[in-house]
Amino acid sequence: MPQVEATWNVRMRLPVRLGAETLRVSAMRHGATGTKRSPAFAAAAACVEQLWGERLSDTLAAPRDAKTTLQEWAQARRLPLPDYREVGREGPAHAPVFVVDVSIKGHEPTRGRAGSKREAERLAAAALLERLGAS
Repeated sequence: MPQVEATWNVRMRLPVRLGAETLRVSAMRHGATGTKRSPAFAAAAACVEQLWGERLSDTLAAPRDAKTTLQEWAQARRLPLPDYREVGREGPAHAPVFVVDVSIKGHEPTRGRAGSKREAERLAAAALLERLGAS
């Protein structure tokens, strides 16, 4: 089991080191007379990090959405934001299939087809990222 090294810094935040990883834990507790520092909370946070730190770090990174990735790709190249346009709707009214094109200035539009507009936009963005080699 890794050794926990804990020290207080000027701002009363507790760095808890586990091997090469560092977790900064706010060690504050709200009391009736204002904000108080609580070493007990810091010790509890260190214990949680020591016992479950590996599992927690695996879940911290949120999955990347294709629309977000495409927008960031365009902004990094100083291009206008992606333009999503509904170009068709197929199927019956109770179960439509949306057809959406996404385009970025200087690139051919790409199409996505799904049961919701949001999913069709996501699929179109993913297809454009793949075509651009940015996925």
